[in-house]
Amino acid sequence: MFAPDEFEVERSRLEAEISAVKSRAVAARSLATGVHATLHAEVIAAQDALADMERQHGTDIATIREAARVEVARILSEARQRVARGANGPTGSAGHK
Repeated sequence: MFAPDEFEVERSRLEAEISAVKSRAVAARSLATGVHATLHAEVIAAQDALADMERQHGTDIATIREAARVEVARILSEARQRVARGANGPTGSAGHK
């Protein structure tokens, strides 16, 4: 098959190839770990941003609801005052024919 010198040359070549493959595997694992850590950090940041948006949305909705409640109370009060003025007027018809 192989002469003793050829065997040693082939063995050295295979050992070098194995070493190169191991080095590439270590580099790939390191890269994968870095990518995983980066993606994980991005997911956490996105979750935090979403939580902030949800809190802000809740605050905005509460503000809008309160403003609407105040406006409805103002409109009702004004309507009650108009009704009261109309009932106290001379004809009660507020000028309608």
